Amino acid sequence: MRNPRHRAVTIAAALATLFPGAVPAAAQPAARQAEPVPWAMAPCATAHLSETELDPDGSWFVTFGGAVQCVPVVSGGGIRLATYPAGESTGTAPGYNVRLFPSADPGASRAFGAATMPRRATGEYGVCVLAGDDSRISCARVTISKDSSGVPRAATEPLDPDAPLVTKQVVAGTYTGTVHPPTRPGNPVGVCGTCF
Repeated sequence: MRNPRHRAVTIAAALATLFPGAVPAAAQPAARQAEPVPWAMAPCATAHLSETELDPDGSWFVTFGGAVQCVPVVSGGGIRLATYPAGESTGTAPGYNVRLFPSADPGASRAFGAATMPRRATGEYGVCVLAGDDSRISCARVTISKDSSGVPRAATEPLDPDAPLVTKQVVAGTYTGTVHPPTRPGNPVGVCGTCF
């Protein structure tokens, strides 16, 4: 079985091949900021979600994918990832799951790994990339189960953006410039080593 970190790097490299220039310099852990950072939802984007893996350095499941900006574009534009738990009436789109495009050029691309569910999660989740007016442009169904030894596993499959699992309102968090979930007291900074 391959090392999960190696697998995440391999996925990022593959996405960078599909989306040239997609892995930004900000792929390294960023300093945490308390103040909101200005950005705008990209009016037009396409996206792809590939797989969801347990982050080896933290307590998160990380969903990998990539997005490409299309016309019309805005300065400081990006996409947002939302998670929709089965049985809940809303989805959530935390600020740390905003991903900005590297420029305002049509065709600008961005690969990403985003913390979408906590390690303790089990069950079915929808994960979607949002653009425009919080429109779902690409979605996946992520099913998290535990094997006989209690190790959590995620299975990811494509999901129609109009599926009932994801046709819910989204509670969106404030983007503060970081792609890492907040840490709990006593945990090291950067608890998601494969988030970028």
